[in-house]
Amino acid sequence: MGRQSYMLFAKDRIDPRKSTKGAKYQHKKKKEEKEGKQAPAKDEQAEDPQQTHTAILNKVQAISKNMATVGTFESDARPAAAADKPKPQSKKSKKKAKQQAAAKAPKPLKAADAAAVEVWDEDDVAKNKLAAPAPDAEEQQQQQQQVGPSALRSTKQLYALPSRKELETLREADSLFKSGLFRFQMEELLKHVKAAKVPEYVQECVNNIADSLTCFETMKQIKVRKNKVDGKYPVPFQPPLHPKDLDGDLALDLKLNGGTESRQCAVEYVGSVRRSLLAQPTLDVDVCIQMPRALLQHQDRKRFRYLYKRAAFLAHIAGIAAKLDGIHSVTYERFQGDELKPVLCITPLKSAATSARPKPGQRKAAKGAGDDNDDNDGNGNTADGEPRPSRFRIVIHAIAPKDFFKPNQLGPKHNTLDWPDLHLLYPQHKDLDFGTQTTGTATPRYTLRILQDVLMMEHAKFVANATKDLGPNFKEAVLLLKTWLRQRGMNSRTFGVMNGFTATMLLIHLIQQRQVPREASAYQMVRKTMAVIASSKWNEEPLAMKHYIDVGAVPPPIEDIQQAFLVTFVDPSGFCNLLGHMTIGQYDELRFEAARAIKLLDSDETNAFSSLFLSPVDPHYKFDTMIHARLSPEVVSKYPAQLLDRAGNWIDLASRLLPVLLRRGLGDRAPVVVALPTPQQPWKITGAPPSSIFAAQEHVISIGVLLNLETCYRTADILPSTDESDVEAFVNFWGDKATLRALADGSLRHGVVWDCAPHQRHLLVKWIALHVLARHAKLDAAHVAMQPFFFEPVLAGAGVPAPGALAAASSAPTTDEAPKPRDDNGMVASRLASDAFTELVKMVRRLDLPLLVRDLRCVSSTFRLTDPFPQAATAATVAGAAEHAGKAVNTSGEWQPVMEAILQFEGSSRWPDDIGALQQVKLAFLIRIARLLAKNSESGSSEALTTRLTRQYLDVHFRGFVFRIVIFVRQELTLVQKQAAEYTSSAEQVQGAQRTELLAAAQDMSSLARMMRRDMLVLPRLSAWIRGFAVQMASYGPTTRLAKRWIHAHMFSSYVPDELIDLLVLSLYNHDQPYGAPGTPDVGFLRFLHLLASHNWIHDPLFVDPDASLPDATKASIRERFREQRQKLPIMFVATSVDPDSMWTRESPSKLVFQRLVRFARSAEEAAAAALRSVGDGLVGGTVGNALTIFSTPLAAYDVVFDIAPEAHVRRTQALTGTDDDTLSSSSSGGVSKPKFKNLELKGKVGTGRPGWDPVAQLFADLQRQFKDTVMFWYDELGGPVICAAVNPKVKQPHPFKMTQTAATRMEKDGQLVFDMESFVAECMQLGTGVLSKATIQA
Repeated sequence: MGRQSYMLFAKDRIDPRKSTKGAKYQHKKKKEEKEGKQAPAKDEQAEDPQQTHTAILNKVQAISKNMATVGTFESDARPAAAADKPKPQSKKSKKKAKQQAAAKAPKPLKAADAAAVEVWDEDDVAKNKLAAPAPDAEEQQQQQQQVGPSALRSTKQLYALPSRKELETLREADSLFKSGLFRFQMEELLKHVKAAKVPEYVQECVNNIADSLTCFETMKQIKVRKNKVDGKYPVPFQPPLHPKDLDGDLALDLKLNGGTESRQCAVEYVGSVRRSLLAQPTLDVDVCIQMPRALLQHQDRKRFRYLYKRAAFLAHIAGIAAKLDGIHSVTYERFQGDELKPVLCITPLKSAATSARPKPGQRKAAKGAGDDNDDNDGNGNTADGEPRPSRFRIVIHAIAPKDFFKPNQLGPKHNTLDWPDLHLLYPQHKDLDFGTQTTGTATPRYTLRILQDVLMMEHAKFVANATKDLGPNFKEAVLLLKTWLRQRGMNSRTFGVMNGFTATMLLIHLIQQRQVPREASAYQMVRKTMAVIASSKWNEEPLAMKHYIDVGAVPPPIEDIQQAFLVTFVDPSGFCNLLGHMTIGQYDELRFEAARAIKLLDSDETNAFSSLFLSPVDPHYKFDTMIHARLSPEVVSKYPAQLLDRAGNWIDLASRLLPVLLRRGLGDRAPVVVALPTPQQPWKITGAPPSSIFAAQEHVISIGVLLNLETCYRTADILPSTDESDVEAFVNFWGDKATLRALADGSLRHGVVWDCAPHQRHLLVKWIALHVLARHAKLDAAHVAMQPFFFEPVLAGAGVPAPGALAAASSAPTTDEAPKPRDDNGMVASRLASDAFTELVKMVRRLDLPLLVRDLRCVSSTFRLTDPFPQAATAATVAGAAEHAGKAVNTSGEWQPVMEAILQFEGSSRWPDDIGALQQVKLAFLIRIARLLAKNSESGSSEALTTRLTRQYLDVHFRGFVFRIVIFVRQELTLVQKQAAEYTSSAEQVQGAQRTELLAAAQDMSSLARMMRRDMLVLPRLSAWIRGFAVQMASYGPTTRLAKRWIHAHMFSSYVPDELIDLLVLSLYNHDQPYGAPGTPDVGFLRFLHLLASHNWIHDPLFVDPDASLPDATKASIRERFREQRQKLPIMFVATSVDPDSMWTRESPSKLVFQRLVRFARSAEEAAAAALRSVGDGLVGGTVGNALTIFSTPLAAYDVVFDIAPEAHVRRTQALTGTDDDTLSSSSSGGVSKPKFKNLELKGKVGTGRPGWDPVAQLFADLQRQFKDTVMFWYDELGGPVICAAVNPKVKQPHPFKMTQTAATRMEKDGQLVFDMESFVAECMQLGTGVLSKATIQA
């Protein structure tokens, strides 16, 4: 490992941040101390080296990754260094600083606010000077501590040999951590994650509740009327009562029998707060309250009795807590998402006085006015002095008393529920046929809920003792695992997933089994835990901890536990399965995430830490496709035993059965198929539960599918086995889709084959899902919403010459009919163009030329498979090539694109040394190539083609496509660079106008050299690199086409190069991304918008390295150069192994265009994500958002709008035009609408019909040249109907005379120039004669 400069600041070293004067002062100080002189005063002493060291590390970390807020991202966040805190500020100054920071923070735009984006806005990023917002005092202090590379180079003392302590630190970072940087990132993260000590006011609140529980000593019963406690507080869990209990103690009141001792309630801390493992941002203080023994009976474990009494007990406590002072809110929440087990959540008031505890059942007469001045959570009081709600939350769990229920009566083979008739659970669905039911069916999952309460205290003590014994590294590892699980979407509030407690138990087990050394670092513990999860098979091989918890009973055999549950991880008591509620889909997702984490940790990517611990995962960005299904209890009526085991929770059972069916149907196409959890919302203690699983008529579940990009488009599934049982199961599953097929080796096998065209393969997942759900869950297409390509309509018609093809829909076939023919979305056109170019290359290589052809590469976006509308073979071109040889000019008025190809010959020393002569030789080569191709075509030795020759290129019309061949000679680039150097050298020797002309000529030649190097040398390699990746990843091409369609739709056509868009989308396939490679265009497009909106373009370059071909040393060099030359580099710096200098962003986009692009991306991302999340709502009559509206751009921000004459627009068939007020709107029927698009009929012949000739593009370029310093023009080159103009606000005001700002201006009496809008419009209409039809000046 190379020595890192920021790790070499040991004691007595020179601090590079200090000036020479500071160094001399330190030397003088040491000399004085050596001579025995008194040291300077404290405020004059030099800064402590250890503090300096910490400050520098924190600053490096803050720059590399903004870690001020874990799991969130702010583009200009600058966290303060932990060791260099600013001076204390008053409350008023703090409030003012927060208001200023809030005013500076960028706010995302809503879709409706997109029209308010001003074209000429110059905010923090768009200003001419590239800088972040003006720093406040804290940021200035951090900037003064920043170490620049120049300072490091100028300090010779830094190059001294490292000390022993520094060497030990380096070796420790390499051996115990991934790297030194990873260690520092981890330490910084732990500072923000590790929660502070529980404030005293929280403990006081818990004590108040505990004291109030003495009321049970005098109570005879808990009054319950109509599922309400004390007639006011509804019971948070209300199951249907069994007939045996209607006349019992559950009907009206919960009686308390026995003496005072049996009425006592023990209160203890459990969970993370007990073992000092509380991790932010979830600051839940778990409190366990044992219910009075007098309230329970031993038979309460049956028929929901215990769960109902538990809920009623919580309702009574809620009533007590509501009467206490110092409480902000009292609500219910489901424990880990379990519908049957609510918990009570109490949010205390921060710094609220809680003295003078009230008597049980009485409310305090007046609020306390005092403050306890406890500000541990950092919030303080409100501006008017009222206490704020605390960030800490007290979560109360009601459990059974110790040893009340015997664990041996709660085994996996016991029928604890004892519910004979399932019809009693669903009084509103009496017609359901549950088939044959057995009263002796085991209910291990229902029993597990009671076991969790019985063993909760024992688990808390076990983990607390282990935490105390294992030391600080263990605590840090647990905090990191919790953070990772939360960022992956597996938090403690999701039912069935591995939560923080289970991860803690797993790590303890690994340490006990000596798979992880006790002395290991936190990083090693985390990595080993993830590796064990990734390679585990707990669904087949159960995992069990050693029996450290004695419950006075013999645990059941582990085989019985494994048989009862899908995933098995047994606790130290031997009774409780810690993963008993986990489904196979959740287990597959856990292993998938763990395997990806190990892959990131083993890679050399510096962004791995951020991807794992700082980037929250959104399901709609993570899963490649989503399946929404509307269900009713009838779906699970075939599974009475499993329904009974889940205590009648048919929604839970359905969300577990459907992913299993889909996983079996998709096979290896989808490694992860999992039902997404329903968002859980807390509810008030005076309100009924938000939903009842027993009374629910229907429910919509969402299933996420992760695709395997290597196999997801396979069209056939062949059963390898010939065993009768396997064949029977295969045929029963697939039905009539399973047929007997003859294989290539002559054998006969059963299989399923989906007959579809190549461009329809992205619909395979949808067809399989619909077939499986219809056959096994009785769900037809009306009950399933699934859109594998939601944004497909904006690309409809690509590659199809017939105008009517744009109306093709993406509807899937029914289960008993073949797929319907539909639009190919340009895939066929791209393939035909590629095949035609491959044949043309062969023909050119066979020509008799003076030099051998070294390379002929196509650089068109069609060849890269990223053209939004790849042109199919036009009829006019085909006819001209096949029947009308010599008539290569198309006059039909159709858009006829060209595909440029760069031709290079083998090296030769005979090329001329003069640029003009070399151009003539290149022209001679083009003439010879044209003649030989025409000769071979006429003689019949090759396919028919025609050519069109100019002085710069040769157009070849072949198979209906036009290929433009341009010759590139390396000597020409050298001559241009040499000429630029000569002009610069000559300019240094002269003065005046001649010097200005020479410098201008040198600048022009340098620009020409850069353009030649980019377009002739680098672009062919880049195109071949992108094409190779596009062929491997089927989702890349459509994703890029969507991104380009969106860019052009918002009229960024002339400001964002196509190659830049290709690279931005390609970066989504990097190995260091929080998600895997996108498997569908929709997900890829959402991630593209997120990349534009959230990447820290100011401080971080963007690396495009999907194949990991960019060495780490090169990345480090690019980062260093990026920091040194940030002011000179473009606003968007995109580096690849082919182009490490970001050539395609040097000219554009500008800072102003970039800021506008980012704002549009934020607005589009928010609108598109909201629309996709609402797809399932359409199944139940809800409103479904239309994500296609993000392709409609507002025109209100422009000063002038010029309408383009339809007859002059050769690309009008590519226009994205809606039918309602020029917007893409959804219908009001509740379903997903398909907006209509129209092709304008060809109304005449325009222009000369030259290939590549676009009159609108030519006019746009002329307008930009004419008004480049005063007006910005915007248009959509993909058939946009208007050209918009935005006048610079500065020229609208009177300004001095300038030669560059005289167009469309008038002179005032005082000699000042003012922009003349009418003159400007008249001049534009004059330039656009025949192309522009109307101009509208907007207020």
